[in-house]
Amino acid sequence: MPIIVPQQLIDENRYFGRTINQIMKIFILDEMRQKKISDFKAAIIEIFDDGRKPKLYINEQAQFF
Repeated sequence: MPIIVPQQLIDENRYFGRTINQIMKIFILDEMRQKKISDFKAAIIEIFDDGRKPKLYINEQAQFF
């Protein structure tokens, strides 16, 4: 399920914008450092309820069909 959040809420760290900022901190920024990615465009995160490690797709890997 894609979630679209207005940039203003992200900038103000309010409502779903706060959630996006936390997701960036918990999942995306560390992965970007490890893969030496400096330009962020998009991300897809698959989070499983059975304890498996989340799958993260960044930039060109992040595609919806």
